[in-house]
Amino acid sequence: MNINIDDFKLNKPISSVKISPDGRHKVFMVTDVDMAANEYKHSFYMLDENDSLKRLSTNDVSSTYAVDNGGIIFAKSDEKRKYASIVYRLSFSGGEREELFRLNYPINGIRIMDEERLILSISNSEKIRHFKDMDQETYEKKAAEIKEEDDYTIYDEIPFYLNGAGYINKIRTSLAVYDMTSGALKIITDDFTSVSSYDIAPDKSEIVYTSESYTDKAPLKSQLYVYSFADDKSVKLDYGMGLSYYGPKYAGGDVFVFATDQVSHGINQNPKVYLIDKSRENIKCINDDFDMSIGSSVGSDLRYGGGYSFRVMNDKLYFISTLANSADLFAIDKAGKLERLSKVVGSVDEFDACDNSSIYAIGMLDYNLQEVYKFEEGKFKKVTAINEALQKTWGAEKYDKITFKNDEIDFEGFVIKPDGYKPGKKYPAILEIHGGPKTVTGEVLYHEYLYFAKQGYFVFFTNPRGSDGRGNDFMNIRGKYGTIDYDDLMKFTDSVLEKYEDIDRDNVHVTGGSYGGFMTNWIIGHTNRFKSAASQRSISNWLSFFGVSDIGYYFATDQNLAEPFTSSEALWERSPLKYASEVKTPTLFIHSDEDFRCPLEQGVQMFTALKYFGVDSKIVIFHGENHELSRSGKPKHRQRRLDEIITWIKKRS
Repeated sequence: MNINIDDFKLNKPISSVKISPDGRHKVFMVTDVDMAANEYKHSFYMLDENDSLKRLSTNDVSSTYAVDNGGIIFAKSDEKRKYASIVYRLSFSGGEREELFRLNYPINGIRIMDEERLILSISNSEKIRHFKDMDQETYEKKAAEIKEEDDYTIYDEIPFYLNGAGYINKIRTSLAVYDMTSGALKIITDDFTSVSSYDIAPDKSEIVYTSESYTDKAPLKSQLYVYSFADDKSVKLDYGMGLSYYGPKYAGGDVFVFATDQVSHGINQNPKVYLIDKSRENIKCINDDFDMSIGSSVGSDLRYGGGYSFRVMNDKLYFISTLANSADLFAIDKAGKLERLSKVVGSVDEFDACDNSSIYAIGMLDYNLQEVYKFEEGKFKKVTAINEALQKTWGAEKYDKITFKNDEIDFEGFVIKPDGYKPGKKYPAILEIHGGPKTVTGEVLYHEYLYFAKQGYFVFFTNPRGSDGRGNDFMNIRGKYGTIDYDDLMKFTDSVLEKYEDIDRDNVHVTGGSYGGFMTNWIIGHTNRFKSAASQRSISNWLSFFGVSDIGYYFATDQNLAEPFTSSEALWERSPLKYASEVKTPTLFIHSDEDFRCPLEQGVQMFTALKYFGVDSKIVIFHGENHELSRSGKPKHRQRRLDEIITWIKKRS
């Protein structure tokens, strides 16, 4: 195996595949890592009607784009004006991009409605509206005022910040219609409504959308609305079922939509597919027996960006769902007939489909790095070779599979042998724990895992209870964090050590991020079996997490079935910090100072406690990074993070 610490820079993640309405052009984005500039650069590529590959642009585009039959319309931030965007058009036939218009709002999404109108999702707030009416000359004269606005923030609602997005107090995602002929922008949702998903009717008469409206605290459920162009108003579709909606998609005059009542399994409860008829008066669940999530939750650090997880084609809803360790393609018709269309090794990451085309997907299949695939006759056919050379250079082999049983439940895990493995020789090992917890690790390439194996370690990982892919009951560990999931991981470790006698039992280490960081913190307070630990972007104290995380006020309460004001004992009981006095394991903490999901103070609390009790420990804080450091952080930071972890472990091996 030939893999280096910075080899993620050679990988070219592929994302956001979109098919033109006539089905002839398949556009997607390819990301390049620029280590010298310490940044990522994105380009548009296209497959024509013969699936011949063409590069359309060079390193200066964004994932906010839409396609018509002639080219690409995409938006970029205006570097000369805060809170503003420039929209361009790039022809499929080549040539330079053409500037279409400028808009004094940040654009988050673009859909093409017809030749004259675009549907935009835009960031909207009082501050943005204050500056948007200024002409450029006035705007530049008020530069000092604009700069001063960034020197302070005012909070009067929750959440007031969001991981990866920064401070979002009173910022909403509004839905707007832009007329390219007149230059008129019409915002069709109010200042307190944030739109989460939408679709345009085939006859262009209306838009169906999901949204949350609030002034003090964001609700946990999204409501469903229909905006009529003829009436110029939105009407709420309320069926009295207490559902939270997402992802409405037109199928003729009917509408497919995902929905859940969040009653039996909380905020992470898997949705059902509902069908709303043409009258908009009736709604029906059409897949009551299907108990799986929507989209791929198969983890990897070799992706960048994303795309569609569900589309309608020929009146059927096609969607990705994670089953066990893989993500596959499914379809359901209006009568509720469900079909599993594929059974892959790996992950179908995203796809696009339209009535005039085959399905084109981006995936990590059969131990390949991301490529574009065409789905025909029940199979995925690879139609690009963008990462093929790197694939061959790495020479990564398939992971070993290991099965084990705990509490009469069958589990499957994976083991990567150390590079150059020789039977009879003793090797150290690393237990990797995924985030979520509602995600999975499976048979996809993971740079971190492969690099650690290259450094001479057995690497092993599994999906304990709390993970995705096995239905609501398996996923539901609310009120049980650190109990059954901990038992599963320890049983898995026992099983690996029993099967692989060449692992040095006294030289086993543990690491993980997010939920995996929580579990690493929990493990070191409940066993001394690991030689060292690396806790990343972790949770250590549910009581403080409630008040500082962007999701704390609902995630901490939902996942622990407790809240600080009436059941603080339960939150403290489930907090790794409570058990810090029991820790003997040398532990490295890695955190980012702009991580609003698992804020920095969570890592600092655990680090401080270990230092207080005299435990060998260190904390490394990455500035300007957020919760996504390991996947999309600045390239040099990603390399330094891996170096810190492996150096820490090696010194204690």
